Amino acid sequence: MDKIAAPAPDAWEELVTSALLGTARRTPPGVAPGPEAPVALLDAAAVETVRRRAGLRPARASQRPQPAPEDTRPPLPAAAARRLAMLLADRPGTGGGGRRGTAPDLMELLPQWLATANARGYAAPPQVLPALLDAARGRTDLRPAALAFAGSRATWLARLNPDWRFALRATPGGGTALPSPQDTAGDIFDIFTGSVCRRLPRRGNQGIHRSEDNLLRKRRDSRRPISGSHSPAW
Repeated sequence: MDKIAAPAPDAWEELVTSALLGTARRTPPGVAPGPEAPVALLDAAAVETVRRRAGLRPARASQRPQPAPEDTRPPLPAAAARRLAMLLADRPGTGGGGRRGTAPDLMELLPQWLATANARGYAAPPQVLPALLDAARGRTDLRPAALAFAGSRATWLARLNPDWRFALRATPGGGTALPSPQDTAGDIFDIFTGSVCRRLPRRGNQGIHRSEDNLLRKRRDSRRPISGSHSPAW
């Protein structure tokens, strides 16, 4: 039986390099220059893909995650759910939202909306939890109200997505953990400010240090919710 010649160890890298530079500038080994070179490159990439996948050993299946905990709070009214979806769609980085020109920033209404929803004891719709956690990830001032509204499902989701690990730190004892190696400088700063904020209610009349007061004032005043007895966001 004839032996099949094994491709060079860097065969895949050669194909990727040729695709990036273009076959007119560089053709991979075994491909003749000319107008048919792009098609031959794709054929070679398909063969190499099959070869790479065939060489993989089957891995042991990971344990399936436990079901999300039940939220026994009353469901959010349909009208309020529509407004919440509209506010979250307006956050920066979303494909269909974001501010345009002089249009108002609807995200500024989200803190007031969350305060109203939490005061009335409503449960967060499961389908909006990813967008809500994304919004809280970018704005630390939203995190206490957003996590209270999301409930125990926020920590359940945070265990499945490292981008939302701030929700795990908000659990009892979570603020005492050291930053992980994957934390960015912004994450570490948020850990510090979150720990300070959690300490303040327990210090009572002892007061806070001037440096802590200035730091928290800047973080708080930059994103102050709209005040008023009636909630246009709701």
